[in-house]
Amino acid sequence: VAIINKAIEGDTAQKFILYVGGEERVRWNTSTGREKWEVAKSGRKYKTTTPTGYYRPTLVKENHYSQTWKTNLQWVVFFIGGVATHATSEDHYDELGKRASGGCVRLRLDQADEFFDLVTDADKREVESWARDGTVITKNGFPVITTNWDTTIIVRNREGE
Repeated sequence: VAIINKAIEGDTAQKFILYVGGEERVRWNTSTGREKWEVAKSGRKYKTTTPTGYYRPTLVKENHYSQTWKTNLQWVVFFIGGVATHATSEDHYDELGKRASGGCVRLRLDQADEFFDLVTDADKREVESWARDGTVITKNGFPVITTNWDTTIIVRNREGE
């Protein structure tokens, strides 16, 4: 389980907290979206937000080229649309701990690699589908089951924690 707090202030603000087997394994500084309207290098105008909610990885890639930001990304774990966790370059390490991304969740290279390995090592299996509020999606009274990585990504915005 990865809990990402996109808040600006508080003990866990801009932190990526990773739990393995129910126990906290690491607590890293991260950078989430700047939360403002911007024009990306592609010319696309959008709000650089990291959406809150409960997610499972949708796609994992060791390397990915972002058409929006015209840059290469490493150790990418997509979890909603084009929003993912990924490595940032050393040029941006000083921004970790602050809102500084185009919406993705940035980590140091070694941290993004570790998270990527944990996600892909978990393998895919049948898991319940969730709504963004964390409730189980049902159809005809039964949980909707999908085949996905057994990893939970929770993005929240909680000041003061």
